[in-house]
Amino acid sequence: MTRKLRLLILTMLVALAGWAPAQQRVTAPTAAGTLTTFRKIFVKSETVYMKSELLQSALRDRPEFTQWGLELALDSAEADVVIEVHRPFLTFDWTYDLTDRSGAKLASGYVVASEGHRAALRIAEAVVKHAASARAPDVRSPEEVLRTFRKLYVESHTIYLKTDLVIRALRAQPELNAWGLELVAAQRDAEVTVTLHRPFMTYDWEFRMRHPASGRDLGKGKIAANDGSQAAPQLAAMILNHIGALRASAGARSPAQPPGSIASAPPASTVESDRPSLPSQLDAAKPSSYRSQPGESAKPPQALGRESAISIAVEFDRNLRVGSKQVPAGAYRCVLLPREDGRGDLYLFAANTPDVDQALASVLVEVAARSGSSGNVQITYKEENGIASLAEIRAGARTLRVIAVPAAGPDR
Repeated sequence: MTRKLRLLILTMLVALAGWAPAQQRVTAPTAAGTLTTFRKIFVKSETVYMKSELLQSALRDRPEFTQWGLELALDSAEADVVIEVHRPFLTFDWTYDLTDRSGAKLASGYVVASEGHRAALRIAEAVVKHAASARAPDVRSPEEVLRTFRKLYVESHTIYLKTDLVIRALRAQPELNAWGLELVAAQRDAEVTVTLHRPFMTYDWEFRMRHPASGRDLGKGKIAANDGSQAAPQLAAMILNHIGALRASAGARSPAQPPGSIASAPPASTVESDRPSLPSQLDAAKPSSYRSQPGESAKPPQALGRESAISIAVEFDRNLRVGSKQVPAGAYRCVLLPREDGRGDLYLFAANTPDVDQALASVLVEVAARSGSSGNVQITYKEENGIASLAEIRAGARTLRVIAVPAAGPDR
């Protein structure tokens, strides 16, 4: 081997020896790092229902596109990140994956839209939020987010439940005002989003709660109901239960117990001292607050103010039916009007502020004497087809057993 060849080989070995450690010191960028620094975006649509140009245009129209100095790449090889869009068959869902040039996933998600233009706007918004969370991250824990957020967005992802039904059910709950929550009309304005779903071929209805700024899940829940009108108040109550579990508020409800169990309410539930104030409020009510129903159970509103009316504080630990009405879990006030035939009319009012305008439900009950009475209220529920209903209330010296025929119900 000539001297020149030996020197050439030695030079190559030295070069390789110096190059290898340098390669070992190079670390792959993290997802958060890429989202913080990327500039060039390549859009790839894998569905015939959305052209790539639609999403490109939606991204250009975002103010962040200019603020962050972003560009659209003509080829994936020159892009820092790639957005790939799919639309699952026979759905209104549009899924997206955000990857770096090596194919590593940075973020993913889905939006719901009826057509490609609207889907493009929502995907562009979602991508910007993923990037924004990395560039100015929200370091709060999910628990802290639920304790402090104010703006809530709700959207149904099933044709069997209209979003407006759940929004009305949420607005009917006192916790919404007590916690200062606001239901916003646009997802971009929300601090927390709730999506509603119904799995195919089931009677299950689910909610999923997310923090859009960080993309984190904040919780989920499921109820069973026959249709959307039954599901809406139950979902509303469960959503507020989930939020209320982390908020120090009197409106926070107790966790549900197994079906058929007996729940105890606070002591001194048969409140004799409430009787003078309660009848005076009921006496002042307008007759139009109630509608007359045929049959012996019909009662004019003035009858609720008579001296024999008995006030009972109760707390339901689950969503249930009282008579013909669906009632969410929480604290209520019952007013019993005993009859001479051993039965009575039971009226349900909101919380501890009896007001005839807040009457929620009514039912006919059988009134029986109770031995070994205590100061606590005990409630028994009945389950049919996955739906709980009120079966019995034991209060003081009385047991109230629900009869199927409703009393005169509130005009609602």
